[in-house]
Amino acid sequence: KFYFVNIFNQEEVTYKCNFTLYKITNFKIVNSDYLYHFLVSNDGQREIEMKTVGGVQAKLPMYNVELLDIMIPSENILKYFKTICNKLNNHLINKKIELDKLTQLQSLLLSRLAVGEEEKRKNLAFKTSIANFLPSQSDLAQAST
Repeated sequence: KFYFVNIFNQEEVTYKCNFTLYKITNFKIVNSDYLYHFLVSNDGQREIEMKTVGGVQAKLPMYNVELLDIMIPSENILKYFKTICNKLNNHLINKKIELDKLTQLQSLLLSRLAVGEEEKRKNLAFKTSIANFLPSQSDLAQAST
């Protein structure tokens, strides 16, 4: 295991919402995909919990982020991991685009279906109102006698 010191450059952005956001850029040893998957893994979550401070309002200060214990695989494994992540990320992007298009199509079809149902309802109402003005079969039979 290596320490996380000097693996990346960070930029501190402080917000009025009583929290600090760190933008991690220019990775020197690991890439962003590896870092993300490490941080959401059980080991990464355990490391975050151990470095979190504050009893009432938990926070993870940057000096503790820099001390996160992280296992860094060999360069070949990192390259292979990046290749797999790129394929998965591209697949996720394509699925997101497909989902967005299907959602748009669903909205369009539902609106057209609603318009079609409204037209049917109007036609039925029109036919009903005309039928009220026309004589019924029994009225015609009585009139012919």
